[in-house]
Amino acid sequence: MSAPLIIGLPPATPALGPGTIPAGGVLVPVAGRDGHGISFTGVKNTYADLPTGLGPGDNGVCYLVLEDNLAYFWNGAAWPAKGKGAPIKGDQGDPGRGIDSITATPAGLRFAMTTGVTPVDVAVPALTNATQAAATATSKADEALTSAGLATNAAAAADTSARNAANSATTAGTAASTANSARDQATTAATNAGSAADKAAGSASAAASSATTADGARAAARTAADDAVASANSASAARADAQTARDTAKTSADSATDAKTNAAASAAEAKHWAEHAAETVSSGIPNADKTIKGGIMLPGGTPGELGGTFEHPVVVGWSGKADVASVDAKYTRPGNGIPATDLAAAVQTSLGHADSAYQKPAAGIPKGDLDSAVQTSLTRADTAVQVDGTGKISAAIMPAIAVTEFLGAVSGESAMLALSGQRGDWCTRTDKGTDWQLIAEPAGQLANWRERTYPASPVSSVNGRTGAVTTASVDITDATSVGRAVLIAATAAAARSTLGAGTSSLTLGTIAGTAAAGDDARLSDQRVPVDGSVTNVKIAGGAAIALSKLATGYVAGQDTSGPRTLTLWVGTEAQFNAIATKDANTLYLRTA
Repeated sequence: MSAPLIIGLPPATPALGPGTIPAGGVLVPVAGRDGHGISFTGVKNTYADLPTGLGPGDNGVCYLVLEDNLAYFWNGAAWPAKGKGAPIKGDQGDPGRGIDSITATPAGLRFAMTTGVTPVDVAVPALTNATQAAATATSKADEALTSAGLATNAAAAADTSARNAANSATTAGTAASTANSARDQATTAATNAGSAADKAAGSASAAASSATTADGARAAARTAADDAVASANSASAARADAQTARDTAKTSADSATDAKTNAAASAAEAKHWAEHAAETVSSGIPNADKTIKGGIMLPGGTPGELGGTFEHPVVVGWSGKADVASVDAKYTRPGNGIPATDLAAAVQTSLGHADSAYQKPAAGIPKGDLDSAVQTSLTRADTAVQVDGTGKISAAIMPAIAVTEFLGAVSGESAMLALSGQRGDWCTRTDKGTDWQLIAEPAGQLANWRERTYPASPVSSVNGRTGAVTTASVDITDATSVGRAVLIAATAAAARSTLGAGTSSLTLGTIAGTAAAGDDARLSDQRVPVDGSVTNVKIAGGAAIALSKLATGYVAGQDTSGPRTLTLWVGTEAQFNAIATKDANTLYLRTA
């Protein structure tokens, strides 16, 4: 493991030699001042739309103006002049050059460019090789087809020869069978003839006849044998022809197999060059090798590798290489090490500093070994907002700016769908009396609009009317004419006049035309009734009035059970008898 490296010279004795790149180092960060991002107050289409009426308390208010893509900051007194805002977007770059189309030519590829009328031809040897390989494959395939045709014809000829040989063999077998039969007949005839000669001399004519027949049979047998030999010879010749045809067919089949193999090899080679050509077309230039000019990769990740760009390739780490002249005049150590006195005074001073320099305990400096202010800065850096590769803050952590616009009042759905707006914009539909907000784009689709909801109201209509309703006294249909007149009376006097209440001004007193006061004794329960004013209807039913309260001459009813209400009836005997049902509470007094 190598000794830890710090900023400065290492404590070990240095050695001269080819330049190398240090393996690593420790860079102590020093925190700078806290930065600030841009927080837009709003976005305006033109400079003239910037708000007015701002004061010193609005210092720092920022608006983005879309017509010139500049940010304008209020300085507490005024806006910057038009065109003097802070730029937040660079100028548009030069127009690029693209490729309209690519066509293959016998020598390579032809590129039709977006600028210029002259096409650009690029030689691609791989395309030429692929074309030649395809032609070779086609030729080999034709040869294979020709060989296959010859093999087919030879096989057909062999099959015909085999069938002829089989027919000849069959004919020969038939002839041999016929010869054998004739021979057997001749033998039988001869035997019969000999037997007949021995048994009867008189049968000589029959024997002679039989002998003649036997001779004829022998001749026929010889003829059949000759035919059989000829058929056998024909069969042998046919077999030889069949073997020759078989050998010819095998040779043709082998040629066809070789042609097929050669065609497959040619097809594989053509595929290889076609893939090479496809890669060349996709990348635009062929890959370079020791015989073909083409493109190479510029990785530039390791010292000594090629890097840079196509226009300016470089060798990575070239500056770390030692100069040849310096190597030729290199310093020679007097011993195992370089004495400190041979070094420059500044180097000797640096070595003295290195002896007392801080040494890392491991791969890095622990946070606890740093100054408290550095630790605090590192803690803040861990939670600080990081900019992206372009030096800007990611839009994901920026607060969203919502800009909505009232698009106006429209008469109905078709007019609403004809509006042009962005998500969040809204309008009022007069046919429904409600507001509609655009929740998605485009605005021409009804599904992208949402009708705003309102709290439910228990009143849906007034006297059958909706909207802005104005009522009159005639709308109160269950009121009388007097009630409606009181309702529309302009003054209290008019209302009293309608009710017939006069002036409603009462005079208290005890005479006619006055009203009794609430504490008038005449209104109490002990008031003495006026003479003759108490009648039967004024007395409560069942009232227990004592006899002492009645004048002289009145009687009270009573029986053994106590007081009893009795009725006294006075009449004649005839009248009494005419009463069908007598009342138990009635005393009947008959006068005659």
